[in-house]
Amino acid sequence: MSKVCIGCFLSFIIFLCGCQKKDKYSVRLRAIYHQPVFSELCIEAAYNEEKFSQFKSDSYFNLLWENRSYEEGLFALKGIEHSVPEFAEKKALFRANDCWGNPKVWDYAEWGSFSPTTLHYVEFAAKIKCNLGDVFGKHLLQIGAGYGGLCKIMHDAFSFSSYTIVDFAPQVQLAQIYLKHFGIDNVHFYTFDTLPSGGAYDCVFSDGSFSELCKEDQARLINRVFRHINAGFFIGTLIPQHFGVSPLSVDAISKALRKQNKSVSLTLLERGAYEFYWKTNL
Repeated sequence: MSKVCIGCFLSFIIFLCGCQKKDKYSVRLRAIYHQPVFSELCIEAAYNEEKFSQFKSDSYFNLLWENRSYEEGLFALKGIEHSVPEFAEKKALFRANDCWGNPKVWDYAEWGSFSPTTLHYVEFAAKIKCNLGDVFGKHLLQIGAGYGGLCKIMHDAFSFSSYTIVDFAPQVQLAQIYLKHFGIDNVHFYTFDTLPSGGAYDCVFSDGSFSELCKEDQARLINRVFRHINAGFFIGTLIPQHFGVSPLSVDAISKALRKQNKSVSLTLLERGAYEFYWKTNL
């Protein structure tokens, strides 16, 4: 996993703390990014062409997404070349993810110009292949929409049968609009409140969003959805309590998954980051 951008992370903490209302009428947050400013930005980017053309360079948007440094992109690239070198053959397809939204791009020698976030998504796809094996032709479930970029990269990397994205409505709307620009149409969209229990999914994964949910939503996903899925891969970060959201601890997540007969492999990384996965008959 790429190293956390500490400067952006601290700015994010300060910003979020300032956003929180301190009175008894405060709305309970269901996720770190369950904030009006982020929801409004996603909706505006989805339905305003001018905003959509620049949304990846928006300063508020960068508090959550598109905030990785050149060095983090280089770190991700080294991981890709080490674990799945054949992904280099798809670099032109991957690069197309940077054609919309005006992200900041850097030159990465033989790979050419890329945003570090796109390289992170490619590394995420490589980790799925290394940890879970072949997901070609599978039914995939992504927790957390982002802006749709990870789905775009997974589409390029693998020929899946179906792809489902679940998040809050504003993020889902932005991802829908974003993916339409690439003609990716075998994608289903749900909010956390409309995602059916069970579901015929082969693999579930999340690039951070699951770790940012409140523990009630995390537990509901584990008990109603994950229990039916034979493979999963998650990247997360331990969240300070003063964010206004209280996610499950890593130990609690592992325990809950083991109750569902998942054999969890957990890796604790530096600066509060972690990865875990399970795989059964994928």
